[in-house]
Amino acid sequence: MCCSLWKSRCVLIAIAKPHVTNRKICPFSSIFTFRETTQLAGSHANTTLVQLINNSGAKYRFVGLSATPGADIKSIQCLIDTLNICRIEARTEDDPNVKKYIHHREEEVIIVKQPNVVKELDNKLSQLILPILERLRSETNVNMNPSIQQRLFYDSANIKPFSVMQVQQEYVKCSGGDHRLDGQFNILRDLANARCMLKEQGVQMSRMKLAESTHKHYMHYMKDTPVFQSLMRDMMIVASGVSQQEEDNLDTFENNPKLSKLVDVLTEHFQRKKAIGQSTRVIVFSQWRESVGGIVKMLQIHNSEMIKPAQFIGQASKKAVGSGKSKKNKNNKKGSAPSTSNYNTGQDQMGMNQAQQQRVLQQFNQGIYNVLVCTCVGEEGLDIKDVDLIVNFDTQKSAIRSIQRNGRTGRARNGRVVQLLAEHEEKK
Repeated sequence: MCCSLWKSRCVLIAIAKPHVTNRKICPFSSIFTFRETTQLAGSHANTTLVQLINNSGAKYRFVGLSATPGADIKSIQCLIDTLNICRIEARTEDDPNVKKYIHHREEEVIIVKQPNVVKELDNKLSQLILPILERLRSETNVNMNPSIQQRLFYDSANIKPFSVMQVQQEYVKCSGGDHRLDGQFNILRDLANARCMLKEQGVQMSRMKLAESTHKHYMHYMKDTPVFQSLMRDMMIVASGVSQQEEDNLDTFENNPKLSKLVDVLTEHFQRKKAIGQSTRVIVFSQWRESVGGIVKMLQIHNSEMIKPAQFIGQASKKAVGSGKSKKNKNNKKGSAPSTSNYNTGQDQMGMNQAQQQRVLQQFNQGIYNVLVCTCVGEEGLDIKDVDLIVNFDTQKSAIRSIQRNGRTGRARNGRVVQLLAEHEEKK
């Protein structure tokens, strides 16, 4: 069948699948165009397809197309080698052949000032971090490369989780496999992550991450200390506004100024578009599913008439799906549309299945929702002409992913991109 199609058709549009690429490739002169060349790596089906074509004896030409071919020279070179590329052509937004097809995107950076309560909580986190840091400084001083040690310990106020992990790996390597300090490194990494969450995502996200870490075995002694318990208690009061834990704890606008600024940006945008009678959509990006859920809830509570948000997140992992089998709604029959009670309110953080994703996108296109709050799953593939505004709720360090995010607007007409940055931490 494959060869008969090959002989009877001038153009074939197909998807490479693992079970398909095991078949023989018909040895005819052909041009193979790969729409997204970033998939030509590792064990992806496209990579297997290229190898089969190479081994078939066919006369061929590979044409690779990509807006983001790789994050660094090494990954781009791997792509060149895989496709046997002998000629590279690059186009920018200013190229005459491209410029006529794109629209202007206005970019704006808004620095959000941190409230005093966040600074106070940050000081309490410092009280937990510094003793661990002092011990690691003394314990690793003998075996650690000075430049590596300085990278972690030079400025304790700006320790990042990834840096802690790097130094931990380096220490284990330099010490000949000594894992006795793993617990201290792991605690430091979790506290550093909570500190980043506090400054970038708000009190509730930071508290949530700390609460998750208390279930880990290496945190058993830390969670019982007076300083840690006092910190968690203060975070709960600040996040929810009450002294007892509630099921729906939320950051208040006062203590999470990013949320307040987000509402201001969205309200101004919709009012301006309404004044000129133009239909519009907005996409808000955040790295964390928990943050997406919190943003959706807060937008619904504080401006439900003008702002109609829905969450759009990736599918649940197999582990999450398996653990949630007993919680499925028995009223949902096989093949029926999923209930909207979770995914439009941000309550379902485990993930969305494909049917839910498609339904939300359809409703977003129809205007039932006008704000899509999403994680990285929305960075590629969304082509919605009415999206006039992109709001990045947090920073994206990857240049490629930033390009993909911002590229969701300005597709049919001029667009706008707003980046919300917490002062000090994200501004750097």
